[in-house]
Amino acid sequence: MAERQRQTFRVRKIPDYIERHQLSKLLKGLLSYGGPLEGIEVFSLATSIETPSTQVATVCFDTIPTRLCGSDNEWVLYDDDPHLPHNIILDTHFLGFTVLNEVPADKHVLE
Repeated sequence: MAERQRQTFRVRKIPDYIERHQLSKLLKGLLSYGGPLEGIEVFSLATSIETPSTQVATVCFDTIPTRLCGSDNEWVLYDDDPHLPHNIILDTHFLGFTVLNEVPADKHVLE
């Protein structure tokens, strides 16, 4: 039997103050009902092109959370935390533009 490949998820509407190591903790909190959630790998985190400014990331899970199983390709994670100004959105369709990295302003060679 062929081994199943890990599925990559895009995470959108991440507040701009969240850092890479904090994103894993945030996702664990939003997705952990139904059991503990371990093994979140954040591959990219960058400022999105949306206004107001948010971030976008790509992540993989060692074990896909129960909430993300099934035939859907987009999920809205609601949280009543006042520090989260937007609902976090996960998807697997990657429609639209996805920023994968961010170059510091003083390192830009071309625009």
